[in-house]
Order: sequence, then structure tokens, then C-alpha cells
Amino acid sequence: MNKELNLMVAEAVDEDKNKNIARVSQNHLDELKIKADEIVEILGKKKALAIARKSWPGDTNLDFVRIDQMVRETAGINLGETVSIRKSNQLKL
Repeated sequence: MNKELNLMVAEAVDEDKNKNIARVSQNHLDELKIKADEIVEILGKKKALAIARKSWPGDTNLDFVRIDQMVRETAGINLGETVSIRKSNQLKL
């Protein structure tokens, strides 16, 4: 089973909206053994898939994942809630 991290949900920046992107710090990507553009699972009340990307410079070393409303709705979560994130075995969305 893939390692999981619990992170707080934050709003995606405008550039990432409607693109199924999950932005997390490079440290978190390394800890989860995830490379940029690999698929991650966002586990809330339900499971959602997103494309992993490194966080923006201002977000470095913060314990949250930036995801858009579409991903949040699929996972059944809201801003400020905590979700689990892990590497997916799925290769494409």
C-alpha cells in the first residue's frame, strides 16, 4: 500500500482551476515518492484523482494541498478540511 499524508485543503490558484491539479510541496512529493504529473488519490468522504504538481514558491513547506472545486466536489470535501493524499496506481485520469 502506498504511503499517505494528511493535508489541509486549500483553494487552487486561478491558473490551476478546472485542470484536476493537486499542488503540494516538493517535500511532500518526495515523502510520498511522487513525481510531477503522476496521478494522486485525494481521499475525503469519497476518492478523487488529480495530477500532482509542485506547490507554488509561496506555499513551500506548508502542510496543505491546493485543489479546485471540481476535485473537492468529487472527493466530498470542503476548503479547510483535512484529506489523505497518496500515490495512485492509475497511470492516467
